[in-house]
Amino acid sequence: MKKGLFCLLLCWVVMGLAVGTCSAQSGIWKGDPVRPNDNFYVQSYDTEDNSVIVIFSPDGVQYAAFLDADFESGVVDADDLGGLGHHLTMNFADEDNATATLDLADADPTNYILVRTFTGFGKGEKGDTGAEGPQGPAGEDGADGADGATGAVGPQGPPGIANIYTANNSISLNEVQLKICTASCNSGDTAIGGGWNTGLAVTSIQLSQQAEGGQSWSVTFYRNESSGGTVTVQCYAVCAELES
Repeated sequence: MKKGLFCLLLCWVVMGLAVGTCSAQSGIWKGDPVRPNDNFYVQSYDTEDNSVIVIFSPDGVQYAAFLDADFESGVVDADDLGGLGHHLTMNFADEDNATATLDLADADPTNYILVRTFTGFGKGEKGDTGAEGPQGPAGEDGADGADGATGAVGPQGPPGIANIYTANNSISLNEVQLKICTASCNSGDTAIGGGWNTGLAVTSIQLSQQAEGGQSWSVTFYRNESSGGTVTVQCYAVCAELES
């Protein structure tokens, strides 16, 4: 075992092997009174699986270091970091008691019943979660997404109006007579409204409506006068040429 190996190990720890110590088994462990100078220096770390380093020294001069990257089970089972052929198996019964088997390359395996004689420095309990910080500024808008697929064609709307005009018609009314006046649009066009023209007080309008077929407008006149000969009245239709 080489003293220089211990120096290398200390440099590695100082450079940040872990975030902080985990004090459960950290400290100096001693065992069999027959071997009072044998010391096991244990230091564990808060990594994902709680790494642990054990440094064995029989005399404070020679060292062998063992690193176990997974200490979740409470067992160290590792070869020495110096690659000298040493192996350590160390089982921790609790925070202050353990057993170990040390197999040095140049000696027979030695079994130990160990007690933590000096407790290593620990750390305090985890503090409360701090207050939530202020919300950061909103990020930039992302790029526009791709155009979606073209939707289905909607239903066709009603036909529009291409041309509007009026069509007129006149009829004669005899005394006390009910008669219909019809104004017709051009062939294929539609009567969308209509009316009449008369200034006779003795004439009344009984009905004004689109005629059957939709291409003309009809006005029903009634003359209630019993004398005076014939009179002329006029009806008209408002026609539209609808686009197909």
